[in-house]
Amino acid sequence: MKISLKSALICGIFGFACIQTASATEVVTNGDFETGSLSGWSVANLGGGGCGTNAWTVNSTGTHGCTNNVGNMPAPTNGTFAAYNTFDGPAGTLQISQQFTLPGSIASATLSFFDSVRMNISGQARTFSIDMYDATDTTLLDNLFSQSFQNVNQGWVFNTTDVTNALLDNAGQTVTLRISNIIPQSFTGPAGFGIDNISLDVTGAAVPEPGSLALAGLALAGLAVSRRRQKPQA
Repeated sequence: MKISLKSALICGIFGFACIQTASATEVVTNGDFETGSLSGWSVANLGGGGCGTNAWTVNSTGTHGCTNNVGNMPAPTNGTFAAYNTFDGPAGTLQISQQFTLPGSIASATLSFFDSVRMNISGQARTFSIDMYDATDTTLLDNLFSQSFQNVNQGWVFNTTDVTNALLDNAGQTVTLRISNIIPQSFTGPAGFGIDNISLDVTGAAVPEPGSLALAGLALAGLAVSRRRQKPQA
């Protein structure tokens, strides 16, 4: 980004640095699953049993492991593909995660995604959670979103939340975004889950325009020389 001599002069005269506005950066890779796969994500599935393989899958139809009980999930709301799982099976967690490095300065950060769930269960509610862990994926840094389900038939719902405060203390660090479907009890009823268009949009803090103060100084020096040359001789 360039700054004109006139702008630099104004900045210098009024005693402030010209500011370069930072642009937003998408830090999630393949959050829309339009690769047709879970590329970019690390995957943790559950074992067999229940009404399917209890695994994450990417497809264009909403197919998952419980089609004989609660039916297919809705087809993707945007694009061709979305990610699905059974949200069922033995007690445990169906999980996808990925690592990325946050910008060194953060002015704002927004997490957004679509999710859908169908469920006909007894017993304890099942939980969908989005969390931020450290680079080793072992230490929880912050919960970014959480929702519990008992018996629902929810089409695609758009969710968005400001996560600026959660990310500020970890600016410049490598972190892990973990998406979990937590099943507290084994085989308490069929279900299905879909997620799509996962985005973590981070805007860096505005910074002084590189060289703006130096340009301002040069501009002021040039102005002084010009005035001396124009000064009438005694």
